[in-house]
Amino acid sequence: MKKTLSCEALHGSVYFAPDMLRHCCKRFFRNGKMQGDVKIFDVASREDITFEKIVEHKKKLYDDINARKETPCTGCPWLVLDHWKSIEEMKIKHVSVEVHSVCNLKCTYCSEIYYGGKQPNYDIQKVIKDFLAKGVVSKDVSLVWGGGEPALLKNFDKAFPDISSSLHPKTNYVFTNAIIFKEIIAEYLKNNAVTIVVSIDAGTPETFKKIRGADTFEKVFQNLQRYAAMEGQNVIIKYILMEGNSSQEEMLGFAENVRKYNLEKCTFQISANYKLDGIADEGIEAAFFLYKRLKGLGIQLINFDDHLKPRIKKLSSLNSKIAEPIIVWGAGEYARRLMQTDKFFKQNRIKFFVDKNPEKQGAEFLGYQVKPPEEILKDSESKFFIASALNFKKIYEELVNTMGVSPERIIDNPVL
Repeated sequence: MKKTLSCEALHGSVYFAPDMLRHCCKRFFRNGKMQGDVKIFDVASREDITFEKIVEHKKKLYDDINARKETPCTGCPWLVLDHWKSIEEMKIKHVSVEVHSVCNLKCTYCSEIYYGGKQPNYDIQKVIKDFLAKGVVSKDVSLVWGGGEPALLKNFDKAFPDISSSLHPKTNYVFTNAIIFKEIIAEYLKNNAVTIVVSIDAGTPETFKKIRGADTFEKVFQNLQRYAAMEGQNVIIKYILMEGNSSQEEMLGFAENVRKYNLEKCTFQISANYKLDGIADEGIEAAFFLYKRLKGLGIQLINFDDHLKPRIKKLSSLNSKIAEPIIVWGAGEYARRLMQTDKFFKQNRIKFFVDKNPEKQGAEFLGYQVKPPEEILKDSESKFFIASALNFKKIYEELVNTMGVSPERIIDNPVL
């Protein structure tokens, strides 16, 4: 099979926006201009959406990319030369529900497509049921809820359990600002059936209002405390570093509120503003400072996400002391980007990759063998790197709680 250029999103993702479908939510800079969020086609009504039409448009983009034509994907770092299956064979592997652009915040870093008050031109529940009836949805589908603010979706309390139970997703994420507390989300958290992601981005109410556009700092922390009481590690709290929120005062204020509202069992992500092409030294220093402060609270699960880690170029000076090859869990886009940008991984220190996807097992990824997770049990000494942002917590738990790997063997985060 001939190698071609493509990406995982092009071969299986559908992002349901109010008036269009999109291939992805990836963003990248080309000639100093941000590109991404590539559209599949516009949607005026339910009749506009068919699986066949999705495949047709994906194949057209795929063919144009490989004919080296100018496309919205030209210059995208997530395009990979590999042995891709034909688009016609695809099943939907990732569904993102972002069918309205209604939000009760207006964050300084947010794209205009995610607010503005648009309502959906179609019934997504019917669309998904049609796709399921046709058998075009992967049994390993992942599900994400975004927007706008998902909790403001008019029929969220019905749509959320309906779509979740219909798809039976392997992962189910809700990106919410937590201004509104939802009992249905709390119920799913209690049953370990959802993970919520909440971005705070401030350590003081004043900075929160400047960056996020509302005076709801304490309310968000109060609701996070209620959610965390259900299943703390399924609550991911993000801090997106940018100009205006990266001072030590803000870091200390954020850490103090984490302690005050008993959020130490949550998972934390440190991120960077995706609208900026690169990150200044001050931002990197702030990331390390915040990491250390959170560690000082006894928090175990902290990681740099896919907007931050590839920009740092190096994980930490500790990595230079690792003599033996490491095992990398995750043979996907995030791992590939890190292997391309991080000096540590360019020094041939990988033993093999691990991935739970049977289609990847036994194949090669970046010149290394991909093995199933049970292969880890044959290795009692190697260190591990978790090449995943959103699924970091689940992989960490599987390594430590299920497979008996010592936390000291996991080097995903910088150790200072």
